[in-house]
Amino acid sequence: MKNSVRIRTAVVCATATIGLMTPFLFAGSADAIGNNRTVTRSCGQNHVASGKIAATSTRSAYTWAQTTRVNGDCGGYLSVALQYTDGRRSSRKTQPDHITSAYTEVTGTAFSYGLHWGCDTCNVTYS
Repeated sequence: MKNSVRIRTAVVCATATIGLMTPFLFAGSADAIGNNRTVTRSCGQNHVASGKIAATSTRSAYTWAQTTRVNGDCGGYLSVALQYTDGRRSSRKTQPDHITSAYTEVTGTAFSYGLHWGCDTCNVTYS
């Protein structure tokens, strides 16, 4: 193999590696408590996600959860809550002025997972 081909191959590999690593290089300090995934229910699809954010010099540590409508015709509003490690739950947060997304965050990181409802009558999904 000629040197110019080796150099080009090395540059392509390095560029691809940097491209794949970029989200990790610029991501904030976070520790996922759940997962980022799309769930399918009988009335549509919702994206569920949750996580823990470490404390900084300007903000306390907190845990968050979010549900976002992807598609479907489920009636009512999306809602979300957090499950504490001792079994208690944070209050269920519904955002009636915004039916495409629901978000909550609570100071502290003593949580096990996020709880997500795709509409008023949907079963809960855990993340």
